[in-house]
Amino acid sequence: MAQVLVTSENVWYQGIASLKNIYEKNLEHRVVKFSKEIFVGYYSFQSAFTFKSRVSTDTSASDMLLIAEDFSQWVIVELELMGKPLGHTKKQLTVFSDPTFEVDALVKHCITKDNRLKGKEAELIKLFSNNDPGLLVIFDTYHKPTLEDIAINFTCKICVLEIYRTMNHDLELYRMSGDYPYVNTGFCFLKYWPTNYDQYEIEKPGLFTGIALGTIQLYYKMLVLNGLLTKSGSRYFLKIPQNPLPPAEDLKVFRTIDNKLIIEKL
Repeated sequence: MAQVLVTSENVWYQGIASLKNIYEKNLEHRVVKFSKEIFVGYYSFQSAFTFKSRVSTDTSASDMLLIAEDFSQWVIVELELMGKPLGHTKKQLTVFSDPTFEVDALVKHCITKDNRLKGKEAELIKLFSNNDPGLLVIFDTYHKPTLEDIAINFTCKICVLEIYRTMNHDLELYRMSGDYPYVNTGFCFLKYWPTNYDQYEIEKPGLFTGIALGTIQLYYKMLVLNGLLTKSGSRYFLKIPQNPLPPAEDLKVFRTIDNKLIIEKL
């Protein structure tokens, strides 16, 4: 793991994962503590609710749940330390990928975990009855083979919460990266430009209202991208130098409620 230099203090922060002194409960505590800042637009809380597999007798308890404040989606969250054998993790993710559960029991559980949900029983029943959960896995550090293994075998979002600490005092730094859930305010399509793989034409560019032409920041999975927003007549274009996105494919771009631009494959 990298180190981080805080120039105002002239102090280097060392990644905790490389110091081998973090436990899974420590990671869970930190994610929960800052979940409002990380998962904007969600009710987020620790949850050990037990889900059953639809295809076997296996069961597994979640680490956290996320419920969109507009009750449009919900997400089961699994927190894992990198370096552990993946067998147990894969068993849990198999359960969470297609779970069965009693709706009334899950509603009661959520209300006991977050009192902001009191009086929202009807919305919760509708959500859990009609919407399959999303799945998010949070690791403590980046290890490409492990992340790729999970991505290939499961339909889930993956992100990394890296924790940095210095010996000078007890303050910590956090770096969150990856493909975590978000609540969006709308989306539009990016049509690839056949003669230039770096460029896309933006269909229905109203999504970019209020964003100045020029360099803008976008997100795609584990990557932060710098794009160039331009206009020619009434048409808008997005150029992404050294484009890492899938070639010759149309894409979607979402705008989140905190105004981040997220690119996804169709």
